[in-house]
Amino acid sequence: MLDVALKNELPDDWIKEIKEKVLYAETPHLLWNQNEKVEQKMFSHPEFIKKKIEYTNSLIDLSNEKYLLNLVRT
Repeated sequence: MLDVALKNELPDDWIKEIKEKVLYAETPHLLWNQNEKVEQKMFSHPEFIKKKIEYTNSLIDLSNEKYLLNLVRT
């Protein structure tokens, strides 16, 4: 799979669709800004923050218990 050379090109119909949605911008960065708005809404939701903290703590515990112990022993 790593030896496959893929073109770094977007399909023409994708480019056309974006240019129709954002007529006044050469690079349609405003569509990227919509993603930031979604992130702001997510991070303002208390349940999301709680799950994110729990997940982060579980990663810290996993690394402390599994990986750091192995590094210290060797």
